[in-house]
Amino acid sequence: MRRLALSAGSLLLLTTLTGCPTVPEEDARAAIQQAFEAANPPGRVGVEVKGKSVWLTAPMFQEDCLHDNDLAFSDDAKKRPRGSKGLRISPTYKNQRYITGFTDEGWCIYLGSDPRIDIREGTWEGDRWDYFVIMSLADTSPWAQCLDYPVLNRQISVVRAEDGSAKVEGDLAIVDGACPQPLPGGEERRAGVRPSTKPSSAPSLDQVKNLLRDFDQALYDRDFEAALGMVSCYNVFEEQRYGTCSVAELINVAPLPRAGIARPEDGPPWSMNVFDSLDALKRVFADRDDPSLYHVEITPRKGDERTLAVQWVAGSWKLVGVVGLQGEDLTMMQIVYDLDRKEKREIFERRMQGEPIDAKGNPYDPYAESKTQE
Repeated sequence: MRRLALSAGSLLLLTTLTGCPTVPEEDARAAIQQAFEAANPPGRVGVEVKGKSVWLTAPMFQEDCLHDNDLAFSDDAKKRPRGSKGLRISPTYKNQRYITGFTDEGWCIYLGSDPRIDIREGTWEGDRWDYFVIMSLADTSPWAQCLDYPVLNRQISVVRAEDGSAKVEGDLAIVDGACPQPLPGGEERRAGVRPSTKPSSAPSLDQVKNLLRDFDQALYDRDFEAALGMVSCYNVFEEQRYGTCSVAELINVAPLPRAGIARPEDGPPWSMNVFDSLDALKRVFADRDDPSLYHVEITPRKGDERTLAVQWVAGSWKLVGVVGLQGEDLTMMQIVYDLDRKEKREIFERRMQGEPIDAKGNPYDPYAESKTQE
């Protein structure tokens, strides 16, 4: 009997026509798993929301879910600028803390960690395997529950490549964009005990300048966790008001301009444009009431003299930062706060005691009776 010899191409055509898979299913599944792991490194995952002011472009989220969970406000679609792509949001103060990464075009919201994939049953359709896959994350933040359905649920195909291997067709990256991988941390607002210990000696002006240089460099390097570690932070919007600050309160705070030039992607400088150089710092003097606190006099570019403060905390000097003013965009920490001024200090201490007043001493409730009224 004469035997017929089939070429590789003829064999591929024959198996396709007869409905037999040209790619073994175990190879198809392994290819999907490998492609998923390559697209989603282990560790913390963040999604990029683009924008640097009030509204951030965030098409990957479900609008109603963000509202229902007090994660963000959304803008009026009719008022969006021409060319705007989908949903625009402004995070609530409560949940802005999950913004822990910085990009040139926006910020990164922490979603969760250690990506996973569930490859459901596949079907062979002519020349390919078709699979429905469900992706997920461990240790998720509240933002993850509001991801739109297509973000985590995909249809993926696997075909035979020219070399005979399994080739994945379809995007398996949970998120795209410029967020660092793994995403930095710093979302926890951890309470501490307000310092009160008197140091053995007052800080010198050089010590203060060195602290501020290190803080400024950390902001320049966008190492916000390191910058936050240099701060003695007071947050009047938390139930526990000392220490309860996250990196989100610093992520839109910029370093001093280098050579007089600010980076276009940065926010306002921590100096609040009061000064541009540490040469503006003139002297250090003790607080009248708190033995751990010292004020640093500043000669501003214009106007009256201003101050920032440093504090002795667990054996080292830290820069005093105050979260005391909520904004339409990200709520930011203030450094130049003038705590040496009697009226400013009195209002600050009342707020630290929980009195519902703003930074000017006015009640939050416009109908509340003034304490001075009889």
